[in-house]
Amino acid sequence: MEDLLHYYMDILQEIISALQSQERVMLATIISTTGSTPASALSKMLVKDNGKSWLGTVGGGCLEGDVLQEAIQMYSSGTAKILTFHLNETNIDQGLICGGSLDVLIEPLTKRDISVIQEVMALRNEGNDCV
Repeated sequence: MEDLLHYYMDILQEIISALQSQERVMLATIISTTGSTPASALSKMLVKDNGKSWLGTVGGGCLEGDVLQEAIQMYSSGTAKILTFHLNETNIDQGLICGGSLDVLIEPLTKRDISVIQEVMALRNEGNDCV
Protein backbone atom coordinates (compact mmCIF):
# COMPACT_ATOMS: atom_id res chain seq x y z
CA MET A 1 0.00 0.00 0.00
CA GLU A 2 2.86 2.38 0.76
CA ASP A 3 4.27 1.82 -2.75
CA LEU A 4 0.89 2.74 -4.24
CA LEU A 5 0.76 5.86 -2.07
CA HIS A 6 4.30 6.84 -3.17
CA TYR A 7 3.33 6.31 -6.82
CA TYR A 8 0.15 8.33 -6.32
CA MET A 9 2.05 11.17 -4.69
CA ASP A 10 4.61 11.21 -7.51
CA ILE A 11 1.92 11.49 -10.16
CA LEU A 12 0.23 14.31 -8.23
CA GLN A 13 3.51 16.21 -8.06
CA GLU A 14 4.03 15.56 -11.77
CA ILE A 15 0.58 16.99 -12.52
CA ILE A 16 1.49 20.18 -10.66
CA SER A 17 4.86 20.43 -12.40
CA ALA A 18 3.32 19.86 -15.83
CA LEU A 19 0.55 22.42 -15.26
CA GLN A 20 3.07 25.05 -14.23
CA SER A 21 4.44 24.97 -17.78
CA GLN A 22 1.44 23.72 -19.82
CA GLU A 23 -2.09 24.96 -20.21
CA ARG A 24 -3.69 21.52 -20.01
CA VAL A 25 -2.86 17.88 -19.26
CA MET A 26 -5.10 14.83 -19.46
CA LEU A 27 -5.48 12.44 -16.54
CA ALA A 28 -6.74 8.90 -17.10
CA THR A 29 -7.97 7.08 -13.98
CA ILE A 30 -9.44 3.60 -13.64
CA ILE A 31 -12.68 4.37 -11.82
CA SER A 32 -14.13 0.86 -11.59
CA THR A 33 -13.15 -2.74 -12.20
CA THR A 34 -14.89 -6.09 -12.17
CA GLY A 35 -13.19 -9.46 -12.43
CA SER A 36 -9.56 -9.79 -13.41
CA THR A 37 -7.92 -6.64 -14.81
CA PRO A 38 -4.30 -5.67 -15.53
CA ALA A 39 -4.43 -2.71 -13.12
CA SER A 40 -6.47 -1.82 -10.04
CA ALA A 41 -9.08 0.88 -9.54
CA LEU A 42 -7.59 4.35 -9.05
CA SER A 43 -4.54 3.54 -11.19
CA LYS A 44 -3.60 6.68 -13.09
CA MET A 45 -1.84 7.76 -16.25
CA LEU A 46 -0.94 11.40 -16.88
CA VAL A 47 -0.77 12.46 -20.53
CA LYS A 48 1.15 15.68 -21.13
CA ASP A 49 2.85 17.66 -23.88
CA ASN A 50 -0.16 17.08 -26.18
CA GLY A 51 0.41 13.33 -25.91
CA LYS A 52 4.17 13.37 -26.53
CA SER A 53 4.87 12.03 -23.03
CA TRP A 54 3.03 10.21 -20.28
CA LEU A 55 3.57 8.88 -16.79
CA GLY A 56 1.87 6.09 -14.88
CA THR A 57 -0.27 3.26 -16.17
CA VAL A 58 -3.84 2.10 -16.57
CA GLY A 59 -2.86 -1.44 -17.45
CA GLY A 60 -0.37 -1.41 -20.30
CA GLY A 61 -0.55 -2.94 -23.73
CA CYS A 62 -3.19 -2.07 -26.29
CA LEU A 63 -5.65 -0.98 -23.58
CA GLU A 64 -3.23 1.73 -22.53
CA GLY A 65 -2.57 2.58 -26.18
CA ASP A 66 -6.31 3.08 -26.72
CA VAL A 67 -6.54 5.33 -23.65
CA LEU A 68 -3.52 7.33 -24.80
CA GLN A 69 -4.95 7.81 -28.30
CA GLU A 70 -8.30 8.93 -26.89
CA ALA A 71 -6.61 11.37 -24.50
CA ILE A 72 -4.64 12.87 -27.40
CA GLN A 73 -7.83 13.29 -29.44
CA MET A 74 -9.57 14.93 -26.46
CA TYR A 75 -6.75 17.39 -25.74
CA SER A 76 -8.25 20.30 -27.65
CA SER A 77 -11.86 19.73 -26.57
CA GLY A 78 -11.34 20.16 -22.82
CA THR A 79 -14.06 17.60 -22.12
CA ALA A 80 -14.05 14.42 -20.03
CA LYS A 81 -15.02 10.93 -21.16
CA ILE A 82 -15.42 7.46 -19.70
CA LEU A 83 -14.15 4.49 -21.72
CA THR A 84 -15.27 0.95 -20.94
CA PHE A 85 -13.10 -2.06 -21.74
CA HIS A 86 -14.27 -5.69 -21.64
CA LEU A 87 -11.18 -7.87 -21.34
CA ASN A 88 -12.44 -11.22 -22.59
CA GLU A 89 -11.84 -13.79 -25.28
CA THR A 90 -13.75 -11.75 -27.87
CA ASN A 91 -10.77 -9.37 -27.78
CA ILE A 92 -8.11 -12.09 -27.95
CA ASP A 93 -6.57 -10.62 -31.12
CA GLN A 94 -5.91 -7.43 -29.15
CA GLY A 95 -4.50 -9.29 -26.13
CA LEU A 96 -7.38 -8.26 -23.87
CA ILE A 97 -8.06 -11.61 -22.21
CA CYS A 98 -7.89 -10.94 -18.45
CA GLY A 99 -11.58 -11.76 -18.13
CA GLY A 100 -12.74 -8.60 -16.35
CA SER A 101 -14.00 -5.16 -17.26
CA LEU A 102 -12.86 -1.68 -16.36
CA ASP A 103 -13.94 1.91 -16.80
CA VAL A 104 -11.37 4.64 -17.39
CA LEU A 105 -12.17 8.30 -16.84
CA ILE A 106 -10.13 10.63 -19.04
CA GLU A 107 -10.34 14.21 -17.81
CA PRO A 108 -8.61 17.47 -18.61
CA LEU A 109 -6.75 19.30 -15.86
CA THR A 110 -5.78 22.95 -16.14
CA LYS A 111 -3.80 25.45 -14.10
CA ARG A 112 -6.91 26.25 -12.05
CA ASP A 113 -6.76 22.66 -10.67
CA ILE A 114 -3.31 23.11 -9.09
CA SER A 115 -4.70 24.21 -5.71
CA VAL A 116 -7.00 21.17 -5.54
CA ILE A 117 -4.11 18.81 -6.35
CA GLN A 118 -1.99 20.51 -3.69
CA GLU A 119 -4.79 20.05 -1.14
CA VAL A 120 -5.09 16.35 -1.99
CA MET A 121 -1.32 15.98 -1.57
CA ALA A 122 -1.45 17.71 1.83
CA LEU A 123 -4.28 15.46 3.01
CA ARG A 124 -2.40 12.34 1.88
CA ASN A 125 0.82 13.55 3.56
CA GLU A 126 -1.12 13.90 6.81
CA GLY A 127 -2.44 10.35 6.46
CA ASN A 128 -6.02 11.34 5.64
CA ASP A 129 -8.12 9.49 3.10
CA CYS A 130 -9.46 11.53 0.22
CA VAL A 131 -10.57 11.12 -3.36
